[in-house]
Amino acid sequence: MYYQIIELITFLETINPQMTSNKLKIIGLLYNLLAEINLELIAPSTFIRFTLPEVPQLAQNIRHYLKTNYHLPITIEEVGLQFGISRNYLFQICKKYFNLSPKQIFLESRMAQAGRLLRSSQLKISEISEQVGYRDTFQFSKMFKNYFGHSPSQYRILSDETIDDSVLILPIPYHEKSLLNTKKPNVEIWL
Repeated sequence: MYYQIIELITFLETINPQMTSNKLKIIGLLYNLLAEINLELIAPSTFIRFTLPEVPQLAQNIRHYLKTNYHLPITIEEVGLQFGISRNYLFQICKKYFNLSPKQIFLESRMAQAGRLLRSSQLKISEISEQVGYRDTFQFSKMFKNYFGHSPSQYRILSDETIDDSVLILPIPYHEKSLLNTKKPNVEIWL
């Protein structure tokens, strides 16, 4: 049955080459269907194990999706649905291949873009907040300060005071922040 489904997908791709963007979603949904059939028809002691092919490619697709859709108000559950996988499996993939949760990848993308906009534009903080997916400027400022150790306005001032762009202010990962005794959890790196 599995091979018949794969043959059907291959046949559909020859008819409609644009379908490849939905291939992972379809395969995920088919695996969920097969798992349900497996649960209904087979005794628990004889379960068939299904695994998604090309998990590294799936992981890259997930990361790309999270990094390019940072501006949207999407939930992790919606990301899982997009790829036809459960929230838990999404978390496992991201942890295994990137050592980050999906939420951390999403936050990293939002904060990186916010930092770029603060350094390179004169947009108001509320406008930047909206551009990176936050509807509440206060929530954005709180997340930004937690991530970079400076409020967005302080970050902008610090980047304006820098003589050249060879100094970057990088965030320190959350697990390392607890090891610090200072109020300035940033690292300056000279390029």
